[in-house]
Amino acid sequence: MALPRQWAGQGIAAHVHGPPGVGKSALLRRFAADRAGAGHDVIFLQGAGLAVADLTQELFQSCYDAPGYLPDPVRLRRLMGSIRALIVVDDFEGSAEELTALSDAVPSSELIVSTARRIAWTGGHSLELLGLDEQSALALITRELGRDLGADEAVARQLCRAARGYPRALVQAAAWLRNGGPANAVVDPAVLQRTMVAGLGGRPRHVLAVMYALAGVPLSIAVCQAMTRDAAIGGALGELVGLGLADRSEADYRLAVDPSVVAAGLPGTTPDAADYVETLLEWVSRTAAPSDIVAAAAVLVRVLDAAVMHSRSAPACALARKVSPVFAITLRWSAWRSVLKLGEHAAIAIGSAGDRAYFEHEDRIRRRALTAVAGVAIGGVGVGGGLAVGIAGAAIATNDPTPAGSQALLTTTFAQQPTAGIITTVDLTTPSTTDKPVTPTAAPRQEPSDTGGFCPPVGDSADFGTVAVGETVVREVSFTQLACDNVTASSVQGDSVFTAVRTSCPPNTNGQCVFRVTFRPKAPGSYQAALFVPDTYGNQQDVAITLTGSATATSSTTVPLASGQSLSNPATSNHSTAAGSPTAPQPPTTTSSTAATAPTTS
Repeated sequence: MALPRQWAGQGIAAHVHGPPGVGKSALLRRFAADRAGAGHDVIFLQGAGLAVADLTQELFQSCYDAPGYLPDPVRLRRLMGSIRALIVVDDFEGSAEELTALSDAVPSSELIVSTARRIAWTGGHSLELLGLDEQSALALITRELGRDLGADEAVARQLCRAARGYPRALVQAAAWLRNGGPANAVVDPAVLQRTMVAGLGGRPRHVLAVMYALAGVPLSIAVCQAMTRDAAIGGALGELVGLGLADRSEADYRLAVDPSVVAAGLPGTTPDAADYVETLLEWVSRTAAPSDIVAAAAVLVRVLDAAVMHSRSAPACALARKVSPVFAITLRWSAWRSVLKLGEHAAIAIGSAGDRAYFEHEDRIRRRALTAVAGVAIGGVGVGGGLAVGIAGAAIATNDPTPAGSQALLTTTFAQQPTAGIITTVDLTTPSTTDKPVTPTAAPRQEPSDTGGFCPPVGDSADFGTVAVGETVVREVSFTQLACDNVTASSVQGDSVFTAVRTSCPPNTNGQCVFRVTFRPKAPGSYQAALFVPDTYGNQQDVAITLTGSATATSSTTVPLASGQSLSNPATSNHSTAAGSPTAPQPPTTTSSTAATAPTTS
C-alpha cells in the first residue's frame, strides 16, 4: 500500500500486475476505500472484457451526465482535465499504447490499473505483486479463521508453501476450516477448490456454472438472475464470495478459481457461454433496461461469439438485432462493432438476406460516424469539440437508406437524468454542426443556445521570434469573443517572460477581444506560455493561444511578420492575429524551474 500511496501523492500513475489470486483486486479495493475514506473522489471501473474506447466512454459518463454524447479525444481530455479523482481500473486488458491513451485522457486525476501480465509501459510506475511470506500468510489465515490455528498450524504451513503465499488460496482455506471442513484437505489448493466446488448446494453450483461459462467476465446481479432464471440468488452469491470461489467488486461478480477446477467439480456436462444465448435474448426482449444492456456488454459479446462458433446462429442473430441499437445510442463503439460483426456472421449462417443487410447498413453508419469523430480530432477545435451520434441523423447525413425490414432508427436525445456516483455533473447539449474553426476570413464563432453547456472553443498561436536578452516585443493577439467567454478570468500560464493585458474586449457580449502581450526575456533560451480564457460553464481552456519566443545574448532581433505586414521597429510594434487555427495549439510545458507549468490540451 505504501508505494501506490506514495506514487498517487506524486501524481504518478501506477500499474499493478501479478498472476490470478495474488491479491491485485483486493489491493485496489483497499486503496480505493482508503482514499475515499480520506475524502477523495474515487471512480472504480472493471476493465475485463472492455475495449479501451468503451472504457473511456464509461469513465466519461461516470463523471458527466451526458447520455448520447461522445467527446472527441481533445475535448475528452479537456473535460476530464477538470476532474480530480482517483481512477481505479481493475483487470485492464489493453496494450501499453492503450494504457497511455487512457492515462492521457485523465490529465488531472490519479490513475491505478491492474493487469494479469506486466505491460511494457513507460507512462508510470509498475508494481509486481508476489505471494506473502510464511509469517504473513499464517497471520492472514488466522485473521480470516477468527481463531488461533492450534493443531491446524502444520497443514496451514504446508498450504502456504504449496500456494506460494497467494492470498486467495489462503482465504479459501480459512473459509473451509471455519465451516468445519477437515484440515487435511487444505494442503493442496487445487484439491481444496475441487472439494469446495463438489460440496456446493444446487443454487450456488448453478451460479458458479454461469461464472464458469463466462470465463472471468464480470456479471451483475441482474445478468446473473437472467442467466440462471432465478431472482433469489443473492444468498448464493454471498456464499460463493464467502468461500473465496467468487470475487465481488462494486456490483459485479466473477469466478475466482481456475475454470478447470470448476469443470472437474461440476456434475455432468460443463456449460458453455453459447448455452445462454436464448436466455439473454428473452432477458433483453422483456425486462432489461438499456442501462442493464450497456453494463452487460462484455457478457453479451462473449455469449454472441460463442453462439456463432457453436452454430446457434438464429438466436444469435436475433440477440444482435436487439442489442446493437442500444450500443449505438450509448456510443459503446467497440461493443457495437463486435455485435454488428457477429450478427452479420449469424445472418450469413442462417441465410437471412434481410438481417445481413441490416447489419451491413448499421456498420456503414458506424464507420461514417467514426470518421466524423476522427475529423473532429484531426481538426482540433472543430464542430464544437464532440459528436452526438443519432443513427437516424447519420443515415440522413450520408443519404444512406434504411434496408427494408430493419429496426426503427434511433435518434439521440439529451435528457437530464441523475447518474449514480457522479463526481461532476455537466449538462451537455448537441454541438451545432455550424461551429467551425475560425480563420481570419471565416465567419464569427456561433453563440451556443441558452440551454448549452459549451462555449465553442478556439485556438491560435503567436510567435514572438528571436530577440536579444533585455529587449521587449509587444504584440496584440485577438479572437472572436462570445458572450459565454469569461475574459475577466483570463490568465497566462507558462514562462513568466510573457505577460498579457486585456485592452478592448466587449463586456458580456460578442465582438473582437484584443490582448496586448509582452515578451521580455531576461536570459538566453526558448520560451513558451499560453494565454487561456475560460468560459462561463467552467471550461478553463475555452480560448487557448500559444505564445512562443526565444532570446539570444547577441543584439540581433528577428520577429515574424504577419501576412502583408512590415515592421520597422520589431521591438515595439504590434501584431494582431485572428484566433482559431484549424489545429488546436499545444499549450506548452515550461522548462523553467520558477515558472508555472501550463496544462496541456492535446
